[in-house]
Amino acid sequence: MSSTTPKWGIPYSLGSDIANTIDNTDLARATLLDGLLTPYDAGARGARPASTPGTPGKAGRTYRSTADGGVDLDIGTAWATVMPGLFTALPATPHDGMEIHFLADAVNGIIWRLRYRAASASAFKWEFIGGSPITAESLVDSSVVSSVAYIQPTPGVAVTTPLAGDYIVEHGTGGIYASGANFTTYQSVKFGAAVCLDRDGFGATPAVANVSVVPGHCQIQRNGLAAGTGITVSARTVSTAATATLRYRRLALLPVRVG
Repeated sequence: MSSTTPKWGIPYSLGSDIANTIDNTDLARATLLDGLLTPYDAGARGARPASTPGTPGKAGRTYRSTADGGVDLDIGTAWATVMPGLFTALPATPHDGMEIHFLADAVNGIIWRLRYRAASASAFKWEFIGGSPITAESLVDSSVVSSVAYIQPTPGVAVTTPLAGDYIVEHGTGGIYASGANFTTYQSVKFGAAVCLDRDGFGATPAVANVSVVPGHCQIQRNGLAAGTGITVSARTVSTAATATLRYRRLALLPVRVG
């Protein structure tokens, strides 16, 4: 005959028919332990054992990447992210459902949480699920020398895309005023070398000279931006009859999906 331990129910032998009891108990013990054990291993991310429908893994084991610190759980036919690792570049061989922390701006500590969705029809399969925007601002008044073409006021307000992808861009100003009455000024954003457009911003026409108007704000989505695209806050006037001033310009960048 046999009995079991009180905590985990592990069988052990006892009684007079010792040979038969040992055989049965050993089988029961091995079966139980096979279900209880959750092996842990660590190493290079590329050295992680396979776990796919075609090459089943061992459900319950965990693996930690020594390069990025991420921990994955084997669910038998795939690896699932338990703790995202920290990356400075997107993984070369992601798996469906993989999550990572991407260091978008090391200087300012901006980290984006991204999830890989293989079924996405987009070329950018890493979808943003959390994090802070990359931001830039100027807390001083910036004059725009009368110019009907967009120029970048001084000091400049700019950010750069760390990855290729689709992005949401927000920009605003604390107020616009001009040296002449009824003088229209536009603020917009310029993407790399592309032409700056009125539709990507907002305009204001102060009725009284040198009186600040209400703050302006605009949010747009721009798809298919290349990595390293510079985005700058720009402004223009509708004529050269007066000079416009923009107060407290701000810019923020968040990804929708990247790749």
